[in-house]
Amino acid sequence: MRTKFSFCALLIILTGSFYMTRAQSPPLWSGLTPGPYSVGFRVLWKYDYSRTWKPDSDYRNSILPGESARPIRISVWYPTQKSASASPMPYSGYLHVRVLDQSFADFNKRVEDYDYKSVRNYFQSQALFDELLKTPTASYLDARPSKGTFPLVVFSLGQNDHTLENIVLWEFLASHGYVVATVPQIGTSPRRFQLLVHDPLMYEAQVRDLEFVIQQMHELPYVNADKLALMGHSFGGIYSLLTAMRNSKVDAVVGLDPTYMSKQPSFHYKFWEAPYYDIARLKAPMLVLYKGIESENLRTDIVDDLKFSDRYLFKFPHLVHGDFNSSPMIVSIAPGDDYADREYSLKYRTKQAGIVGHQVVCHYVLNFLDAFLKGDTQARRFITGGAEEQGVATGTFERYFKPRLQVPTEEEFYTIIQERGLDAAIRIYREAKAKYPQETIIREAALRRIGNEAGYYGNPAQAVEIFRLYVEAYPQSAAAYENLAGAYEEVGDTSQAIKNYERSLQLNPQNTNAGERLKKLRQE
Repeated sequence: MRTKFSFCALLIILTGSFYMTRAQSPPLWSGLTPGPYSVGFRVLWKYDYSRTWKPDSDYRNSILPGESARPIRISVWYPTQKSASASPMPYSGYLHVRVLDQSFADFNKRVEDYDYKSVRNYFQSQALFDELLKTPTASYLDARPSKGTFPLVVFSLGQNDHTLENIVLWEFLASHGYVVATVPQIGTSPRRFQLLVHDPLMYEAQVRDLEFVIQQMHELPYVNADKLALMGHSFGGIYSLLTAMRNSKVDAVVGLDPTYMSKQPSFHYKFWEAPYYDIARLKAPMLVLYKGIESENLRTDIVDDLKFSDRYLFKFPHLVHGDFNSSPMIVSIAPGDDYADREYSLKYRTKQAGIVGHQVVCHYVLNFLDAFLKGDTQARRFITGGAEEQGVATGTFERYFKPRLQVPTEEEFYTIIQERGLDAAIRIYREAKAKYPQETIIREAALRRIGNEAGYYGNPAQAVEIFRLYVEAYPQSAAAYENLAGAYEEVGDTSQAIKNYERSLQLNPQNTNAGERLKKLRQE
């Protein structure tokens, strides 16, 4: 399903009430409407003792000073009630975080130096940067959390981006009743401090950091960790997706111009080959907001393959990659077009369009989370409603909906066989195939794995049932009959084993293993 929206119409609708509440809106939000809560901000310092960050000793076997466990700095935004005497933190507060545990001091300084240089690069002049440092944010440092518990959003940054990449969105979500947590992206050691796009170990490092954050958030009394969303910008979209495939408790996944929507160079790690990558593991609904410029670099096959998830895709033809983080809001303090990336950004859109575009992104993220973490029916209508319902004319904002396949996964077919028998599994498979004739209902490799595992675990009779379903799904596969024949061998049914080896050879006369097994069985 595809719908086009007018970007100008979105500007009118989504900002119609902004200017009425502008005085209440933090300066960097450019009029974006706050929610009912004020925003608290704090930093948690943790060590992941299951992983080492640096060695305990050197090549001379001399003990090295300091903690060897992996340091984790968790930044948390959360709902709070504003104190009458409190003042919001200036932007500089994000760049200079007080460290209570001095064992983290060197690590924190390295992170902050990187943040400082990255944010400074937004501006052409030091004066503009100094102005940003004095600008009030929406956050109150270490404020007392509001009563109750709130859904959790764990955010993965863009590849090696600074830790303030999306503060407007994070503050905005906290003001609407969410806890948002994020961590710096770091490599596997002090020497390998930044993530490398070609190294599988780096992907695993970020995914495990995100998992660590989820674990730590369970300990905070104001977090409802049973309502969990994973979100990421750019490469962070990949890390969030990989993490979601390892955690069935995830309720929603959000990609902000995620890298899985772009063609990747050959030297990048093929993340779809990661051990936990499995399309059947992701059933949470997905929201993907992405740019439409440079469309020759666009790819949709990753999202197309995630068939067990409802996928809501929104393409913004006039936004650039940075508009999906807070950069257009940060440079809003610059007069006119006086900011560092103006030559690239203004090639595709005006400065004001970038600001409004990011506000649109914030609204769609909020409504998606409200719909699937809070069960808000009005928010779901906002996400799924037609153009007329939104009062939006046809234009350049495009929306696509890719509904999930309402069929069992391979693991669920295994459960059906166990609980209801093979005949029920075959009937359900045939019904699914009739409903989705062009779709692969059961993947051949997955069936083969599950059937082999049944044999490994000493259940050859279950293996026979799995491989009979395999033959049902792939009647022209020589491998299917060979696997079924092997399972029959295990249960001692020689006649059925011979019959299926023969069929495998008919389909593939070059199948030497089937030929050798058949010859041996006939001799016996």
